[in-house]
Amino acid sequence: MSLESHWKYFLDASPDALFVVGPDGRIRYASAQAERLFGFPREELIDQPVELLLPDELAEAHRHYREDYMREPSVRPMSLRPSLQARRKDGQLFPTHISLSPVEIDGERSVLASVRDVTEFDEIRAKLERSQEHLRKLIEHMPDAVGIHRDGKFVYVNPTMVRYLGYETADELTDTPVLEIVHPDDRAMATERLATMARTGQKTAPVEERLLRRDGSSILVELHVRPMEFEGKPSFVFIGRDVSKKQELLVRAMQLDRKIAVGTLAGGVAHEINNPLAYAKANVDFVLRDLRRMLDGEAESLSKEKLTDMLEALTDTADGIKRIGRIVSDLDTFVDRQSGEQVAIDVERLLKTSVSLVFRHQQPHVRVVHDGGDIPCVNANRAQLAEVFINLLNNALFALEQSEREPKEVRVTTRASGEAFIIVEIADNGPGMPADVLSRAFDPFYSTRDEGEGTGLGLTIVQNTVRSLGGTVEIDTAPGEGTTVRVILPTESPRDA
Repeated sequence: MSLESHWKYFLDASPDALFVVGPDGRIRYASAQAERLFGFPREELIDQPVELLLPDELAEAHRHYREDYMREPSVRPMSLRPSLQARRKDGQLFPTHISLSPVEIDGERSVLASVRDVTEFDEIRAKLERSQEHLRKLIEHMPDAVGIHRDGKFVYVNPTMVRYLGYETADELTDTPVLEIVHPDDRAMATERLATMARTGQKTAPVEERLLRRDGSSILVELHVRPMEFEGKPSFVFIGRDVSKKQELLVRAMQLDRKIAVGTLAGGVAHEINNPLAYAKANVDFVLRDLRRMLDGEAESLSKEKLTDMLEALTDTADGIKRIGRIVSDLDTFVDRQSGEQVAIDVERLLKTSVSLVFRHQQPHVRVVHDGGDIPCVNANRAQLAEVFINLLNNALFALEQSEREPKEVRVTTRASGEAFIIVEIADNGPGMPADVLSRAFDPFYSTRDEGEGTGLGLTIVQNTVRSLGGTVEIDTAPGEGTTVRVILPTESPRDA
């Protein structure tokens, strides 16, 4: 095979600079691209040592490398290993990647060297490395915990996560099974969530989850988890924000909201108690006055007509006392003296009491329709479940007050859903919710009422309470069509309620 044969025309067409180097290290052939890349006319390169194209400080080391390679030549493809500096005729240095292939030309063992200018590639790589370094520093200084795990074990955690969990260094968490830091009660949900992401390749909705600290205590974090590729392998990254203090504040605010609700209800029924109390007092005063007159000798005896009047007065008084008793009993349902105790609740009965508390004064202009069904009991705390219904009924009443539609109606419907769940629907024919309001309906402290008219925690309390009972809350609404809130609760075997 001769250099003068037609194949050299194919070499000249290559976008890379091509050289044929003899066993003595001298250049036998240089392609057209070699001329353009290095700035040497082709004739100046022929029979020159290949080290001419290298910086002086690399020439001696390269000579030894070349001699070793020629003793055992092999194909060495171009790779992304660190680039080699080459020198142009004007002395300018530039980075290259080189591939080598042993060839035989005119019976002589030679080497075909392909040289590629990677200046642009190195610049891009340097920018990428700087970007990665900036990103690493950003993650290292994030106020949120960041962890990456693969095959069930952590491969990276940032300093915030180390601090959250009470460790000294990130090395203490590296290779730790990820589920070991999840609270035992939350591990099943975490396992299911990871399995879903691995199967679908999609992130899941943010969740609040308890993580275990090194000392055994727990921290509540809001987790955002998604699958990603890390170091070329499928992994999961999560970002966690400590919401323990936020949760504590929310709990306190919800307790305050309950106290406000109790006060509002108490104020609303005060005159309901005052009315029967006023005529009871007047009736008792009437009876006492006539009895004292008789005892004082001012009247010799009571006529049958007078006795009848006194009996009617005492009967009215007894009816008033019973009415006061019913009102106090209704309030007592809302203010449970044994907070936290769960019993089997007759939901129909509790709904009727809740309706009575909220709509006691609204009957003239609000029609309440109770479409009850034969439903099983649910296991719950009476006061907390009453609070759910009262909040929803109050919301329905507020919605109707914003509407000019007549007649104003609230419909309370209950039904069983199989044997495992019951459904309670509270619907109003008010103005409904626009999409932006619906999207934030369950957000803490979000309210469409005027300042001072509500805490914005009603639906938050409803959702938290229903979730704690293993149920769900759904809202169907549309502007101008009214709103239906659907509470789905698991059933429980009836017990003494």
